[in-house]
Amino acid sequence: MNCLQLVLLLTVFMQQVYSHKFAMRPLDILISQMSKELQEQQNVIDFLERINPSALITFNNVGPACSKALQKISNGFQVQESDAMHVVDSWGTIDTGILKGSFVFPGRYFDCIEVSNQFYKGKHCTVNVEVDASKTAAIAFDDTLELTVGGCFPEVCTKLEITSLFGEVPSNMTFNVKCPRDLQEYNIYLYVLTFVTLILLTLVSLASVYDFVTSQVKKEPGHPNTENSRYKLMVQCFSLQRNTRSLFSSQQNKDEISCINGIRAVSVIWVIWGHAYLIPIKFADNALTMMDILTTSWSLQPVINGTFSVDSFFFVSGLLVCYHGLNAIKQNGNGINYLAMLVYRYIRLTPSLGSLILIALAGPLLQIGPFWEEKSVFVSDQCRSYWWSNLIYVNNLFPPHMPDQCCDWTWYLANDMQFFMVFMLLLPWLHRSPKIGLLLACMVFLSCVVATFVLSIMTSQQPQVIFRTIKVKQKQLFTEMTDRTENPFRTDIYTKPWSRISTYLVGVVTGFVLHNKNKIYITGLQATFGWAACIICTYISIFSLKPSLEIVLPLNLWLAALYNSLSRPLFGAALAWLTIACVKGNGGLLSTFLSNPAFQPLVKLSYATYLLHPMVIWMLLATRETRIHYSTRTISMLFISSCLLSGILAFVFVMLVEAPAMKLAKIFFIKRKPVKKLD
Repeated sequence: MNCLQLVLLLTVFMQQVYSHKFAMRPLDILISQMSKELQEQQNVIDFLERINPSALITFNNVGPACSKALQKISNGFQVQESDAMHVVDSWGTIDTGILKGSFVFPGRYFDCIEVSNQFYKGKHCTVNVEVDASKTAAIAFDDTLELTVGGCFPEVCTKLEITSLFGEVPSNMTFNVKCPRDLQEYNIYLYVLTFVTLILLTLVSLASVYDFVTSQVKKEPGHPNTENSRYKLMVQCFSLQRNTRSLFSSQQNKDEISCINGIRAVSVIWVIWGHAYLIPIKFADNALTMMDILTTSWSLQPVINGTFSVDSFFFVSGLLVCYHGLNAIKQNGNGINYLAMLVYRYIRLTPSLGSLILIALAGPLLQIGPFWEEKSVFVSDQCRSYWWSNLIYVNNLFPPHMPDQCCDWTWYLANDMQFFMVFMLLLPWLHRSPKIGLLLACMVFLSCVVATFVLSIMTSQQPQVIFRTIKVKQKQLFTEMTDRTENPFRTDIYTKPWSRISTYLVGVVTGFVLHNKNKIYITGLQATFGWAACIICTYISIFSLKPSLEIVLPLNLWLAALYNSLSRPLFGAALAWLTIACVKGNGGLLSTFLSNPAFQPLVKLSYATYLLHPMVIWMLLATRETRIHYSTRTISMLFISSCLLSGILAFVFVMLVEAPAMKLAKIFFIKRKPVKKLD
């Protein structure tokens, strides 16, 4: 009896033991029910045992081309022919570790596709089985038990022919085969991506050569020092040496808030850290073990609550636009071009976002691997349908369901753009009548907090981390975290602007306070109280749910709604005190660390890094033909490699797209110096 048989058969009695009707069942009825369930379990086991290379030998009901190829493999295997042996050897097998979340057995993908001769060519397909626990006794997996096994088949065999190799499917399970699809429809996106990349490389190369030559000519004696024309400035926007110097420059303006650089850099690293732990769940052979570690370790609570890293971005964005916006109005004589602000922001952000969408569209052709096609095709197809919603920054609202969004991690950009537009309505009031401006900001803040609270009550929402942990520990939601089926929290609350603007408004108020920082004096007692409040707010936001996670206990509905509506603004309040304390000299070593000039290059790469890092992690995982085993060392290596590779690609991204777009926007839309400081 193998591991899978032990799991399925022993849980028959366990289901009866834990049934509320156990005591009321007569013995004969109980025995009859258990016998029926045992037979159903045996049917499942018999079918699962057929998912192995023997299906290539006992074939029937297939077409002549597939039959001929299978016959060649069967005959070749009997005489130990190399290609046939590789076909059989590349199959995945159901192994140990199912109770710890080892549900995927991909086999040897590259060994399979490398098989090629005049009779057949290898094709890697996955066989997916879902056992319905409502008709069986698989209590260990509650609703369903899903298994995926990789197999190697002749390329000429169709999906239907491969399905027929495994015979009749038991009534209490669903079964499907996924094979590589024809990717020719994605060629157009690859051609466009290649063309755009070549154009950008040409522009950067020519501009760099031009900039080098003109800089050498200026050094010659007697050469007149002429002013730069607009056309010359446009060319210099693409200069590699200029953009590189700008990227690695640590020079700061006197009115900059230096600790913000550290907060932004740490936030980006936090995002990658969280994704390095959570994205690999589908690719792990002990995913449930890792969930136990995440929910019971104090040091890993920032990982499982990593969504607060995005709130750091919202806070910083609100602070900077308010702080620099008020400074711009003051220096510009009460006049500011609001349309130029909006256009500049759109042009600065959108070329990089558009480039990411183009990469996503061509994604299925950029890599190969056992899971790459499935993931990349899914993302590409969503972008084919909804790319336009990203470019007008409404993708957090339409499509309404997060799994349908193009590059769904870019929901943050849509919120940030919408918040910026709200801020432009507040900025004149904050300048002309600060009391009315602050009152309006507080009214919007309170309205959104109340709306989140009411919506959470109406939809019975648990905090996302509790919702996921309960489902995963009951082994019900492994697919939700991997196949991205619907999570109500993400759709109803997580990505919606009325639930996320509160932290942004905390940043706006903080920016207003720092604009008048010369009027602020913090006593020692006030500093002590401020740091205590900061620690308490951070604890409530990130660490307070740990007891519920450990015992897998949902919160009271009202308490859950209170957490959903207040945890993020409380975290914003903690960041507000941290920033004010650093600016006013009450930050100590933390202020010294966050204000380190070394963070400046990281900050300038942060936008591109945020856009690219999910694809980098998926590439590192989905192209592996072996599963990853969760451990501190393994995840640390994945995290470090993801940071380094994302940083390298972000540098290329900045040099080709982001830096030229930003400088061109300044030339055409920012005519007055104060407005230039808005970013």
